[in-house]
Amino acid sequence: MQLDTLLSQDETISRELGTLNIAGTKLIKNMIAVPINNTVLYIESIYQETLNEGKSTPILKKVVVAGGTKVAIDDTLQGAIRKLLSQSAVSIEVENTDTIDDLVDAIIKANGNFENSTNNKDWEMIGKDLKKLQELINKLEVLQEEKKKQEEQNKINANNIVNQVNTVNSI
Repeated sequence: MQLDTLLSQDETISRELGTLNIAGTKLIKNMIAVPINNTVLYIESIYQETLNEGKSTPILKKVVVAGGTKVAIDDTLQGAIRKLLSQSAVSIEVENTDTIDDLVDAIIKANGNFENSTNNKDWEMIGKDLKKLQELINKLEVLQEEKKKQEEQNKINANNIVNQVNTVNSI
């Protein structure tokens, strides 16, 4: 799911996949993970199936290959792997959202993506970008609450220490 999210945020790959999503067809995706040495190679095959025919056979249209911080797309597995190992691979950015500052940076980036999809009138991307913004903002709210609770606990602990020192000094 995370890979699909990253793919939808990349303009080039998203546009290429968007050309497959035409009326009267549906896309079928199948992802497998292949462990290689100390990493995992993700391979997602994308098939297109015609809906208006009785029994249609899905046709392989694209193959997405991702490994490390690179992703590539092509019509065949061999082509996608070649691209992944070449300079034409797209860098994917796995965002770190563990701290409030990281979340703010991710929200700013997501807002830029939202503005781009709005300017391009790409309604599908607008929806995805808006959902991403909402998820990041919700996570920021949770971290803010945790931070406030921690600060309150720190104040209580500091007051307890001051009271203990005052008690010792008064003896």
